[in-house]
Amino acid sequence: MKFAAGAPIFDEFRNLAIHKIIMSNSPYILEGNAENFTKIVLEQSARSAVLVDFWAAWCQPCQMLTPVLETLADAYKGKLVIVKVNSDEQQALASRYGVRSLPTLKLFRNGQVVAETMGVQPESQLRRMIDPHIVRDSDIAGAKALELYSRGQTQEALTALREISAADPENYRLQLALSEVLGEEGEVDEALAIVEGLPMDVASGQDATSLRAKLRLASMSQETGDPAALAAAIEANPRDSESRFRLASLNLKQGMYREALDQLLEILRRDRAYRDEAARKTMLEIFDMLPPDHPLVTEYRRKMFTALH
Repeated sequence: MKFAAGAPIFDEFRNLAIHKIIMSNSPYILEGNAENFTKIVLEQSARSAVLVDFWAAWCQPCQMLTPVLETLADAYKGKLVIVKVNSDEQQALASRYGVRSLPTLKLFRNGQVVAETMGVQPESQLRRMIDPHIVRDSDIAGAKALELYSRGQTQEALTALREISAADPENYRLQLALSEVLGEEGEVDEALAIVEGLPMDVASGQDATSLRAKLRLASMSQETGDPAALAAAIEANPRDSESRFRLASLNLKQGMYREALDQLLEILRRDRAYRDEAARKTMLEIFDMLPPDHPLVTEYRRKMFTALH
């Protein structure tokens, strides 16, 4: 007797077979559901990266992706945990995370989705998505170096950070940490060179963009002047863009961002071409340095737009 496709018993055996193919014996590949999702995904992601694969038994691309995920699980040796969620059986989870097509892969770190992709992807592409969120041996060594810095052992920390970064040049988190420490120590040119030498996809990220802006502003704020004298010069001649810019630089150095933005905005209104549009460019650097949802960013972007039009 043959079982016809679509008959209940045929589908049951077919699903069992696919389940066996989909699920792996790897200790780093787990089956996720509503009951264990918090523990094996959200809590686990505080210790390692967790890649959640939303799949279904009928999904041929999901089956094609399985050997790639198994290879990744074995390659990362516990630094990445893969959790497979059957979207048909766990519809509430799929809905919560906005799954619209299968397979969908979402990478979790510290309880949050930090990257995602859909469809069958080659191993190389998935590695590019995962690698920035994997804890490396150099991360641990770098954390120890930063602990030295926090205790005031500046030269020891910088030496260690340079050595660790040279030994693992693809750890861009470490290069950003080295750049930030150099910037704090006044080595702005060297710090900027590190950030500007990062690959485009890293350099365009929020952390690198913010740090680059911070370093450029630090370089600008090295311009000197007496605040009282600069204020007096501006009062005597409101079109004195040089004095306004120097005062804005001093404001930035003191963390007085609103005051700096006010001076830059006034330059923009009165003397837009000053120093090759330095006021506009500096305002943009401040926006990049501050968190995107900072109230000053919203307020002064609007004011800048009005001044330019």
